[in-house]
Amino acid sequence: MNHPKIEAALNRALKNHTPDLLDTLLHTKVEREEAVHVAAVRPAKPFRRLRSHKPALAFVSLLLAFLVGIISYQSPATLVALDINPSLEITANPFDRVIQVASRNDETQNLIGALPLKNKDLDEAIRCIIEALISNGYLESQENAILVSVSGKNQNGTSKAQTRIVADIKETLTSHHSQAIVYDQNLAPARTMEQTKAEAIENQISTGKMLFIKKLSAQDPELVPEDLADMPMKDIVHLAKDRKINLHKLLNFEDEKETSTSKGTESRPSDSKNDPASGDKGNQNSGKK
Repeated sequence: MNHPKIEAALNRALKNHTPDLLDTLLHTKVEREEAVHVAAVRPAKPFRRLRSHKPALAFVSLLLAFLVGIISYQSPATLVALDINPSLEITANPFDRVIQVASRNDETQNLIGALPLKNKDLDEAIRCIIEALISNGYLESQENAILVSVSGKNQNGTSKAQTRIVADIKETLTSHHSQAIVYDQNLAPARTMEQTKAEAIENQISTGKMLFIKKLSAQDPELVPEDLADMPMKDIVHLAKDRKINLHKLLNFEDEKETSTSKGTESRPSDSKNDPASGDKGNQNSGKK
C-alpha cells in the first residue's frame, strides 16, 4: 500500500472514532458559580500579641509586689531593748511596725503577755509597755532606772530612732508623774553582736543590758557580768556610782538628782558627750542621741 492510500485510511479511522461534541457543548446549559475569595492570613503584629498578654502581666506584677511587701513587712529593721529588771526586746520592720516582742524571763512575760503589741506602731507599743511598767510599780520614783538600747541597719537611722524613742519614753513618764531616770545607748548592728546576744540569752537579759554590763566590767574587772545580770538597773547604777565609774562615758542620761543638788535649781539636760560604745568585733558606735 502506497503512502497516499495509508494516509487516507488513517483519516477515515480518526473521523470514525473521534466524537463530534461541538453541538453538545453549544446546547449544554452552564450554571454560574460564585467565586470564593480566600483572604490572605496576615501574621499577628508583636504589639498585638503583647496586648493580649496584658492581663497576665498585670497579675504577675501585682503578685510580685505583694510578695515583696510581705518580705519587707517581716524584715527586721530596728531593735529596741528595754531593761529595768524585766528585760525585753522589741523588733520593728522598716515601716516601724512591731513584728516581734521577746521576753527574757517569766517576769517580763507576765507583764507584757496580755498586751496587744504585734503589728502596732513602734512608738505606740513602747508607750503601752512603759505605762504597764508604771502601773506595776517599776518606774514610780527617781530611784528607778530604765535602760533603752537601740540597734538598726545604719547609724543615721538608728540615731534618729533612738532620739525619738527616748523622747517618747520621757514624755510618757512625765505624763504619769514618774521621775525615773532614762539611760540610753546605741547598739552595734546585730551581725557584730552575736557573742553578746548569746551571753544575754544565757543570762535571760537583753542584748542592751549585757553590753552595758560588759562595759562596766571593762571599767572595773572586779565586777562580774554574771553577778550583775540579775540586778535591777537601779542597783547596777548605784553600784557603778559607788565604785566611781563615770556613767556619762558609757551611757546617755540626764541625772536630775545630781544636777538639782549641785545647782539647787531645776535640772537641765546634760551637755556631756559619751564615749563610743564597742561591738563584739571592735566596731565603734557613737552614743550620741
